[in-house]
Amino acid sequence: PEAPAMADKRSCANPDPEAPAMASLRVAVLAAALVGASAFLSGAPRRAPSSGLRMVGEMSQSLPFLKRPAALTGEYAGDVGFDPLGFTDIQSVHYLRQAELKHGRVAMLAVVGLMAQSLFHLPGAMHEVASPFEAVAKNPAAQAQIFSFIACIELATIEKQVNCEGEAGDLGFDPLGMTPKDAASYETMKLKELKNGRLAMFASLGILVQSILFPSKSPFDF
Repeated sequence: PEAPAMADKRSCANPDPEAPAMASLRVAVLAAALVGASAFLSGAPRRAPSSGLRMVGEMSQSLPFLKRPAALTGEYAGDVGFDPLGFTDIQSVHYLRQAELKHGRVAMLAVVGLMAQSLFHLPGAMHEVASPFEAVAKNPAAQAQIFSFIACIELATIEKQVNCEGEAGDLGFDPLGMTPKDAASYETMKLKELKNGRLAMFASLGILVQSILFPSKSPFDF
């Protein structure tokens, strides 16, 4: 059966006491599915889909061989039914979308910072270090600055986020007035931010891994 339209409005606390066990089961099922994923790429003739797969709306758009999670109703921008580990069984979609947007925004800033620090440096020997990990380790003031900035944002928004108040990710911050006025353009802008945030999370992870494997290389050295 279809999930209620307001499934994401449930409490931000664990909505199902048995959900953690189900999430663990999903991890095991996903691992098994990935092991046999080569079957989906086989050149052997495919059988006609069974009757259980005829209900296309019940299958995940991103993972067509898995059921679409009941909580992912397509209400949020960028929702393609991707939740193989079952996080939507543990937390509300609203809370998870807030977390995704926050991590995406941090990652976008991180990518800009990681790229910029390889090109521009402040005066002083401590700012000439190529590795971002070594640069932070050698400058305790930078660590204090980073954690203070994080603490200020978290303390200012934690109640709204924990209680799932308002629109996910909307902190009322738009100093440049870039928010579109019409609904269609607004939805497009939300999707663009989400996709850029997702890309930035992968990009920042790649840059950090590169800096560990090749400390003397910058992100521009391929």
